[in-house]
Amino acid sequence: MKLPFREFPRVSGALAGPFRDEVLAELCARRQACLLATPYLSFESRVMEIVGGELRVRATMSREAVKHALGQEPLKLRFPWGLAFYGGFTRVLGYEQGEQRRTLRLAIPASLEPDEQRGAYRLERVGRSQGALGSAAGSLLRISLENISLLGAGVFCMEPIPVEGFQTGRLLALALSLEQGPSLRLEARVCHGQGQYLGLKFGSSRICVK
Repeated sequence: MKLPFREFPRVSGALAGPFRDEVLAELCARRQACLLATPYLSFESRVMEIVGGELRVRATMSREAVKHALGQEPLKLRFPWGLAFYGGFTRVLGYEQGEQRRTLRLAIPASLEPDEQRGAYRLERVGRSQGALGSAAGSLLRISLENISLLGAGVFCMEPIPVEGFQTGRLLALALSLEQGPSLRLEARVCHGQGQYLGLKFGSSRICVK
């Protein structure tokens, strides 16, 4: 089976200088999902662009939450790159709110260090893989796959998520058709969500591969 792996350079240690800048530019180009993490809280976001020596990311929290939750050091930007997770310390420089979106202005980390906290490698290059999620109440959502690992997956719901049946902790039926792979049918539990994005953990039931 051919999987949509990208050939990433083999890197050990921190990413700094021009190489760090190249990695951040790549993340901006593909609007990479990332995490803004303090020792106590973690917020999902997306890298947007670099402007005037500042990193702009999508704000998924209010101005008050930024001030009280992210305004305290230390704050780390964490993101997947290659077959690992990297992170770097940053700080909030500003918060902008327009009609269409809210944006956080962050200091660019001096360096990006290996920061792996996963139980399995996650594949980010999944092509146009789509499927569906079904709840116990019979609701069905069309989804597109954003990433997948041996333990779970991240999916974007292509329609509004019903109030009932898809909350954190709920067990769902998941059907996926991988663009460069097989079709999968399995159980998955919602472990977190943000907007129309859901993070899923695969259940222990048998996976059906077609």
